[in-house]
Amino acid sequence: MQRDHDNDRVRVHDMLEAAHKIQGLLAGCSRQAFDDDETLQLALRYLVLMVGEAAYNVSPELRARNSEIPWAQIIGMRHRLVHGYSAVDLNVLWIAATENVPRLISDLVKLIQEDLGK
Repeated sequence: MQRDHDNDRVRVHDMLEAAHKIQGLLAGCSRQAFDDDETLQLALRYLVLMVGEAAYNVSPELRARNSEIPWAQIIGMRHRLVHGYSAVDLNVLWIAATENVPRLISDLVKLIQEDLGK
């Protein structure tokens, strides 16, 4: 059980780190600038993929205890980026990064303090 706890701690911290990088990447970036910059789009895809991959490796027990985090959607986006990479909707990616990531960061910090701090 300690191994799962340690693995979960690493994965949640990986998610948080990638989420912070997403915020930094898009700081001061307009939607138009994002649409015009393929390198920025690719970087964002990779960081969102990192969040999803880490979430995918979080134990089902931790996910169940922290159901306020949209695990299925995060993991689903990871699957879409990996398997449906040629049909990624940039609007969905932009909204996830600019609207959902700030809430995710808050939820992950809370999870670390309240659940993984034990």
